[in-house]
Amino acid sequence: MKTIFLSDIHIGTDAVTNLYKTDTNQANLKRILSYIQNNGHQIKDVVILGDWVDLWMYPSSIVPPTVQQIMDANPSVFTRQTDGSGDFISCMDSIQGNLHYINGNHDITVTSKDINDRFQPASNKGKRVHYVDCSKEGYTSHDGIIYGEHGHWYSMVCRPYRGEVVPFGYYMTRAGMQIIADTQKSLPPIDVLGIQQLISYNGLTFARAMLTLQANQLGFTKIEDLIFTMPDGSTISADVVADKFPHLFINELGFLRTDVGGSLDEFAKQLLESENKYNHKIVVFGHTHIKELNNYGFENYPLIYANSGFLCANEPDSNDISVSTFVEIEDNGKGSHTVSLIKLDYATGAFTVDKTITIK
Repeated sequence: MKTIFLSDIHIGTDAVTNLYKTDTNQANLKRILSYIQNNGHQIKDVVILGDWVDLWMYPSSIVPPTVQQIMDANPSVFTRQTDGSGDFISCMDSIQGNLHYINGNHDITVTSKDINDRFQPASNKGKRVHYVDCSKEGYTSHDGIIYGEHGHWYSMVCRPYRGEVVPFGYYMTRAGMQIIADTQKSLPPIDVLGIQQLISYNGLTFARAMLTLQANQLGFTKIEDLIFTMPDGSTISADVVADKFPHLFINELGFLRTDVGGSLDEFAKQLLESENKYNHKIVVFGHTHIKELNNYGFENYPLIYANSGFLCANEPDSNDISVSTFVEIEDNGKGSHTVSLIKLDYATGAFTVDKTITIK
C-alpha cells in the first residue's frame, strides 16, 4: 500500500494576493486528486502537510476570509464532482485509510471541525465513516517508520510563540500583501541590511524593525499607523504587534534559509539521527516549496528526507517549480519502503517519477 504526501496548495478566494489562482492552478490540482481517486485501491493514507488553505495572503486592511468562505469559493475541489474530475471529498472516500491533515503556518488556526463539518456529510453513505484526521503535531505511520510535518516549527517567524494565536510571520505577510495591493507590483525582497541597521543602531527587535520598514513602504511615518484587521473584525496596530514578539533578534536572521526557497534538510537530518521513540527512517516536510529527496544514511542504515514541494507554482524558475510535486511512499513489506518524488508536468499533464529511493 502507498501513502501520499501533499503540501502547500495555498487555496484562497482567488484574491490578487493569493498564490493559488483558479485559472492557472485548479486544473493541475484536480489532475492530482484524480490520480489519487483512480489509484485509491492502492493507497492507505493521504497526508496533507499544511498550507492546504491560505488565511495569510490578504492585505492588512481587510477582514481575511474564513475556511468556509474559502471552500465556498472553490466548489470544484471542495464538493463532490460526479464526473470524476477530482475533488478532496471523493479523494477521501476512494482511499483505504484516512485523509490526514497537519496544520501549516498559513492554516495554523484551522480546526478538525472546520474541515469535517464540510466533509463528513458529503462522504459516501452506507460505507465506513470517512473523516479527516487533523493534527497540529505531525503524522506518524503505524509502524513509526514515516514521520511528516509542515516544517514551520523550524522557522523564526512562522513558528508559534507562547500563547499567541498566530506567529509573527502572519503580520509580516499581511503587511506585505498590503504593499502588493497598494502598489500593484511584486513584493520587494526583504531589506536585510535595513533590518540590521535598525536593530544595531536603534536597538529595535527584529519584529519592530521589520514592521517599521513595512510601514515606511506603505507611506506611514509611524509604525502605529500600520493597522491589521483581524478575522473577527477587530484591529491591532503594528506597534502593539511588535511588543508581542520581543524574542526575535538579529542572531536569528537565518530564518531566510528555512522559509520559501530554502531547505529544512539540516533539521530533517537531526530528527532522523536523534534518538526518537519511533525510530523514524523517513521524514517528509513541506513549507519551503522546494522539492527534495535525499538519503542521509548509509547503505545498511538509510535515512530519507523528502520535501513534497509546491502545488500552485505559476512561473518557472531555477528551482523548477513550474511543476507540481508530491511524495509517494510505498510499503513493500518486511521493512522495505520505496520513496518517490512524483511530478506533474504542466505542459503535458503527465505524471512522472522525478526521483526514487528504496530502503530495506
